[in-house]
Amino acid sequence: MINKINQITSVILMTTFLNIINLSSNYVLSQVDSNNQQQPPELTPQETEQLEQERQIEEEKLEGELNIERSNQPEWREAPGPGEELDLDQNVPESPEEEIED
Repeated sequence: MINKINQITSVILMTTFLNIINLSSNYVLSQVDSNNQQQPPELTPQETEQLEQERQIEEEKLEGELNIERSNQPEWREAPGPGEELDLDQNVPESPEEEIED
């Protein structure tokens, strides 16, 4: 499960990194083009909207996978301080066997 979270995080970071590189290269190319008095072809509003929708779908899919993985993780408890006893029954989810008997 932690591997899956790490993979999803890696994909998000790689995508962000590649987007930054892409934006940087687009900026440099636009500067070169403006010096040559040539403008890069603009995306139509429909193309821009389609790309934005695709990006949102991918982002939601990755976020959903990450949320599923997080929900499957056990809850973390703080360690007791010096002189305190550990309450082993605190925040313990019911086992599947108990649910069947009920």
